[in-house]
Amino acid sequence: MRLELAALGIACVLGISIMLYAYTRGLAGMENYNLRAWVEAEKTASEWVSGRLGDVDGLEVRIIDITSETVVYQAGSCRVRLGHAYTFRVVNNTLYKIEVWYCNPP
Repeated sequence: MRLELAALGIACVLGISIMLYAYTRGLAGMENYNLRAWVEAEKTASEWVSGRLGDVDGLEVRIIDITSETVVYQAGSCRVRLGHAYTFRVVNNTLYKIEVWYCNPP
């Protein structure tokens, strides 16, 4: 009886250890796509303000004039959106909202 209880205790401790190991390995592989989208939104906004908006591969970008609520620029498309972020810029006394959706990496 004591040997069975000892074996059961060891099995439980081993099982819990394996689950914790798998959980920590899973957390290490998780990505924060909203943060990546925010970084890309800031890059896109800076490029747009300077007039040299480049390639938007792996992104969906929309620039909106806040005062008239019209879409000024739209590029890219996503099948699966992983992250979303936006930032604002003032250009010629007009407020613009730059929205970026981070898609599956190309």
